[in-house]
Amino acid sequence: MHAITEEIAALRVETYRISDELDALGVYLDDENTTADMTEAYTLLDEAHEEYRNGRFSESQELIEIAYDRVNEITAANTKTRAIYAATRDRTADIARAIWKPALITCITLLVLFIASRNTIQRYRLRSRIRLLHKRLIVIDELLKETQKQYFEEHNISEGEYHLRTKKYGELMRDIHRQIPLLQEQIAMTIDVKETSNKKETSHNQHKQ
Repeated sequence: MHAITEEIAALRVETYRISDELDALGVYLDDENTTADMTEAYTLLDEAHEEYRNGRFSESQELIEIAYDRVNEITAANTKTRAIYAATRDRTADIARAIWKPALITCITLLVLFIASRNTIQRYRLRSRIRLLHKRLIVIDELLKETQKQYFEEHNISEGEYHLRTKKYGELMRDIHRQIPLLQEQIAMTIDVKETSNKKETSHNQHKQ
């Protein structure tokens, strides 16, 4: 009985996790679609949704990962194109004598935009994990209440089984409460990196002018 209960809980958690990943990817694509063509990534998202609806969660997760990889490729290509265009547009008559300046600016711009794009994806995924952990807390709390009901009201589990389950659920909840602040710190770090990158880009643009 205990093994079956844990298996059901694990399945619930996996279902919540994949669903949350799908939502996070959809939101991210909606944001990124304003600056790059994300048609291929949307197609992968639709396929991932289809696999999820059919109960093939591992296949859905794999498609989500592929979609994120494709988003990175598209974003990097789009960023490179825009940076090259900006450098070309700003060429002047003396570019031959100062070719290193636009080249340096282009490289810095590419790096800044790449880091910003990567950090945006990372933040979405970290926030998705936090939402998953909150949902997992709800599931564990439901299982804990069910265990208490079985022991105190229905009397269909032993005292040893009751203590074993409640101890396990308590450990899981403490672990989740430990993970959430760590994930929040990681999100804060990506925001700090983004702000630092933006300051560097602004500084170089001002120097260029």
